[in-house]
Amino acid sequence: MKFNSVFRENLGCNDSDSVFEYVMATLKPSILKWDYFVNWNKVGKNVRDIEISLNLLNYLVGKDNVEEEARVLFREHPKLISIIPALLACREHKFQILTDYQSGKFNYDNFSFKKKENLTEEDIDQAIVFLKELGFLEQITSRRIKSLTDYFIGVEVGLDTNARKNRGGKAMEDIVEYFVNSICTRHGFKYIPQAKSDGIRSEFGKHLTIKKASKTIDFAINTPKKLVVLMQSLMGETPKTALHHFNRNKLL
Repeated sequence: MKFNSVFRENLGCNDSDSVFEYVMATLKPSILKWDYFVNWNKVGKNVRDIEISLNLLNYLVGKDNVEEEARVLFREHPKLISIIPALLACREHKFQILTDYQSGKFNYDNFSFKKKENLTEEDIDQAIVFLKELGFLEQITSRRIKSLTDYFIGVEVGLDTNARKNRGGKAMEDIVEYFVNSICTRHGFKYIPQAKSDGIRSEFGKHLTIKKASKTIDFAINTPKKLVVLMQSLMGETPKTALHHFNRNKLL
């Protein structure tokens, strides 16, 4: 880390090693907030989008002759097959399923669940084979799944965990901006969040050389003496990514 006199003046550190030790000693254990875990608004919207279809599929719960009942249901409501991938936490609608490789050849069965106004008997048979081979029909006939709506809420909550990294990054930005805004308000500085070189030049009349013109600076602060740029980084990132951020000290 490149040493700066500001570290001595504000932190009492006399060299780069002591700055690093200070940073490590003052790291916070967590930045988790309540909105980190689940985006309930997103989950609710995705459930509402197919809630009528889910309730129609509830008709199959507990049915002994579920395959025949499913055929009747799909004939009357052909659009239902389009939500089959969503039940399995999949966003795509086409699948190539490997059915055999031990014969020396790779054999696949193809399935498509794009929304259709009308279904052929082959379309219906494919949908039923897909649900049966997955074991999904067994789950609803045995009532392990008692409500497709409740089940789908669980699916969406599970999928939403993939967005936690982004929410963690946003939480870090919000926390840093709170302190940046507080400091700038106290001293009369102006700042730009998520600033690019063009925006900095337009707002502050300062030219900042960045290798990539599209590179975004988390915070650009205009002080009477100099332009200060801040890059925030979560320590939960990969070592390679964290090192990349540390190496940006040339910008500072």
